[in-house]
Amino acid sequence: MRKSLKRLALVLAVMLGGAVSQAWDWTSYCENLDGNHWLVKAGIGYGYALGKFKYSYDVLGMKQEFSYKGAAVGLAIPVQGEFLLSKIPLGITLNARPLFGKTGGWKATSIAVMAGANYHVAPGPDWLDLYAGLEMGMYYTSAKWEVLGYDGKAGGAGFAFGAHIGTTFMFSKHIGLNLEVGYPTYGSASVAFAF
Repeated sequence: MRKSLKRLALVLAVMLGGAVSQAWDWTSYCENLDGNHWLVKAGIGYGYALGKFKYSYDVLGMKQEFSYKGAAVGLAIPVQGEFLLSKIPLGITLNARPLFGKTGGWKATSIAVMAGANYHVAPGPDWLDLYAGLEMGMYYTSAKWEVLGYDGKAGGAGFAFGAHIGTTFMFSKHIGLNLEVGYPTYGSASVAFAF
């Protein structure tokens, strides 16, 4: 009896998956994005930034150097502009992601500027857009700390990459709500403007 229920559940799941996939349009944007060429998103999130720090200080007249590799985790403010291609549902993106967080006991500030692409699919409703994307670029991270009354600061730059999946609820032809999860921004919520 239990095996029969499992088989029935599996058959129903396959049928449901097939029906859903047939409803999706894998080769276009959702209806509310058709006719728009630009999608601009700005919001808040929680993210990650690399840090490669080098600094030097004097101890009794002798110069000491120290290097540190770490990560800053904290508030991210993603801002993205995306140009939507007309022939295929591919958007070319450029984004900036300031981040304010901590790396160990240090306060860190980071900025990443990246370019990439998102592939969009339309799962059926006129107002729902799903996408997945990749991006790459550069970051700069700086950190400040205070130990035993001494202030210090350091910074470093490097290569950044990202991957994400997201959805945009387009309430009209021009405005919507975007939710995204991925790396290095773990999650974000943004207002989306299409024009």
